[in-house]
Amino acid sequence: MSEHSVSERTALHEPDTWHFFIYDVLYIAVLGAILYDLLKGPENNLRLWFIRWSLAITFVVDCLYTRQRLDSFYVKSLKWEDLLNAVIPLAFGYAFFRVAQEEFVTAFGVISGMVAFAFVMNLATRRRRNEPRLPWTLGLDAALLAMYLILAFHPQWFCSTWTALTAWVPTLCYAGYALWKGPNPRLTPARTQKSNPTLRHETQTSQNEVKSDSHSQTPTAS
Repeated sequence: MSEHSVSERTALHEPDTWHFFIYDVLYIAVLGAILYDLLKGPENNLRLWFIRWSLAITFVVDCLYTRQRLDSFYVKSLKWEDLLNAVIPLAFGYAFFRVAQEEFVTAFGVISGMVAFAFVMNLATRRRRNEPRLPWTLGLDAALLAMYLILAFHPQWFCSTWTALTAWVPTLCYAGYALWKGPNPRLTPARTQKSNPTLRHETQTSQNEVKSDSHSQTPTAS
């Protein structure tokens, strides 16, 4: 086996490779497909256009919020957050194009399943860490799950343009939560250096220069 093939196989086992695929390829690919379809216009169906825009905005909020939270759970190995975040764009993309076919039960059922998966995983993490209080994330997951289940089991609400606006309720709730949480307070320079090899190299170079200067200025004993 050649040395080149060995390095390629090793790269597939690197967490950074999968992080790049999930957060820089999969999310962007689904978002691009959704925006491309939306920018074509309502196509004489304003009702479906409103519903699809609600899913698109929810996905955009999730993209931004996930990128923000990525710094807080970044580790050197893949975790369940990465698995969940790989499912989210696929679920939103599938649901978005099912709405175009007016398959509302399937669309919001898929999103409900994705939110339920997130709730279970967050609950398992809370129990593993022995957290006594209920995190806000679990409350958000429970609220979104209830909203999307209601939408899935009441497709008659999407028969008119005005009632179709109910699809925006979970969107506004998620956006409000993401804005309320604010910037990630656990962002550390160490994580920034891991995500930016150039910055890491520059930081290491400056540290070496400081060390060399300190050694050169140290007085010698007479």
